[in-house]
Amino acid sequence: GCLIPITSQNIEVGDIVIVNENEEFPCDMILLDSMNKEGIAYIETGSLDGEKTLKTKLAVKELKGKLYQNGEQLHLYEKIEGNGECDMPNPDLYRFDGKMQMNFDNEGFHEYPLTNSQLLLKGALLRQTTQVIGICIYTGHNNKILLNSKNPKMKLSHLEHLMSKLLIVIFFIQLILCAICAVIHKQHADNHVQFY
Repeated sequence: GCLIPITSQNIEVGDIVIVNENEEFPCDMILLDSMNKEGIAYIETGSLDGEKTLKTKLAVKELKGKLYQNGEQLHLYEKIEGNGECDMPNPDLYRFDGKMQMNFDNEGFHEYPLTNSQLLLKGALLRQTTQVIGICIYTGHNNKILLNSKNPKMKLSHLEHLMSKLLIVIFFIQLILCAICAVIHKQHADNHVQFY
């Protein structure tokens, strides 16, 4: 029922999160409303995909203007309840589907579809938008940015593959030759014992 500052590590799925202009999104979240007209938010995803151009995200169509009116924040986030379903965490930055049922200010539950156009990704920056309100959907190691940060596969040319195989063959040939030479030397040494 009240706003508190919180670190991203303490945000839990289902928390209502408010992000101000030029701040980084602390988790993957669904855009409920924006202080801009028509519920539009502009984000910069350079840290995710290297693109510096701003991308447009749209609040859930039926929720535009429910949390902000005339550039002022309404305090309806104190009276929000609901639940939702969405894709399991996956590394695809451009795919998201889900739905949520929400009740604002005791108006009754309504179902809203969710798509990638409402998804705000952790690591992206809010630009040219004073403030947005969203619901956290992925946190911790389930964020899309962390699912994409795995070590890349090592790429080897055909020649490097061939050299690796040949080195293994050469190693075993040398091992066999050393064993043969050791046996021959032992037999030769036993036959030619010298006394002084």
